[in-house]
Amino acid sequence: MGSPRVSRKNQVTLPVAALRQAHISPGDELRVTVDEHGRLVLTPVEDPLEALIGSAPACPRSLISRR
Repeated sequence: MGSPRVSRKNQVTLPVAALRQAHISPGDELRVTVDEHGRLVLTPVEDPLEALIGSAPACPRSLISRR
């Protein structure tokens, strides 16, 4: 998959193939942790509100106030 290096600014460019396989897209937020073996683990941050979108029933039109 490649061997990225850490730049002087502590930046790493991840291989596109690895990002695709992990379903990570530009703009995704990642959480960085270190496991018990000292390995960096990148985990997508899930927005809890994103999971709720569309889960509430629609409000009946009769309850919507008109101005």
